[in-house]
Amino acid sequence: MQKGDLMPYKQLNEVLLALKTQGEGLFVSRLRLRPLDKNHPLPTSAKLVLMDDERLINIPVDAEGRFELPTFPKEEAQKLELGTNLSKGSSSIQLRIDLTTPPDRLDMATVRRVVRVGQHLRNELLPWYVRWLVPQIDGVLICSSKPDWQLAWTESGQGWVLPLQADASLREPDTDKAQTSRPCTSLSGQEQWPDNARLQSPADQQPKLYIKLRQTKPS
Repeated sequence: MQKGDLMPYKQLNEVLLALKTQGEGLFVSRLRLRPLDKNHPLPTSAKLVLMDDERLINIPVDAEGRFELPTFPKEEAQKLELGTNLSKGSSSIQLRIDLTTPPDRLDMATVRRVVRVGQHLRNELLPWYVRWLVPQIDGVLICSSKPDWQLAWTESGQGWVLPLQADASLREPDTDKAQTSRPCTSLSGQEQWPDNARLQSPADQQPKLYIKLRQTKPS
């Protein structure tokens, strides 16, 4: 087992702990071991461990490289390192943060909470040296097989329905670069619609929610 070739565990632990204790149940972390060379898939024999001078903790890795990491108090995590049986420089760890809210439970109040909690978590609760692991959150991305989304709410006893328009500049994160993305739209929480305005999208169109990342312009 080699250690020191992957991202520092103590930094990952701080992020995972913050998501678990300060994320208000809105976020879930997805960890994946990925080959740096896409032409060489991850070996089926890939192993991952947490180790220090006194113990070795095996971390199960599935066939797609997905795994979960335990968290520890900050002082204990300082002594732990990630180790792998893969050759040096051949792999990396991908951390992705997803939403726990299902599409049929998304309303404008939740969109605003996602943005508020996500930005507070990254900009105020996490130390500067781990912020690079956590994206800037600017809203919620909604993608499905057809652009058939609506916001529906009741106000003063009257029902309202507002169609949402697809944005051709948005791509579904899971889409391969060589493929055409499914239609997507987004909500930033800055819209004037009420908190109880809820997303409606046919289940057979397989709607999926993602964190909308802040787009940075090159200088």
